[in-house]
Amino acid sequence: MNRTCTRREFLVAVGAGCAALAVGSLPGCATVPMYRGNVRDGSLSLSEAEFAMATEDKNALVIRAPQMEGAVILLRLPDASYRALSAVCTHQACEVRPASAALQCPCHGSVFSFDGAVLRGPAKEPLPVYPVRVANGQITIDVRAVELR
Repeated sequence: MNRTCTRREFLVAVGAGCAALAVGSLPGCATVPMYRGNVRDGSLSLSEAEFAMATEDKNALVIRAPQMEGAVILLRLPDASYRALSAVCTHQACEVRPASAALQCPCHGSVFSFDGAVLRGPAKEPLPVYPVRVANGQITIDVRAVELR
């Protein structure tokens, strides 16, 4: 029996197929390493060795702490420095994920640069960037601007 699908059914099927292709083509998108931290005196800290072990040679780590509403993404940049950004999309608060060349929101398609700038909407505001300090092998992220519980 042949059945025609509605426009909505067609668009949902095409969208699901595109999403599956996109996830398959973005290295590390589906398997972003996670790290559980604790906020002490307004900062999250971990050693560079912990970062390397948690990321298994990837360049991004999602950090969660029980005191924070949202997660932080810690990136190791090509010059071996680090950058920390909010993982909360500024459009409708979905969690963005690192992809090969940007941070992507799976909910509505916003794309952000690793500097936090909006590359593609619907988001209009950049992701907050948090100060990162590295000293004696210890990475410290100042998260005072993150909403704490």
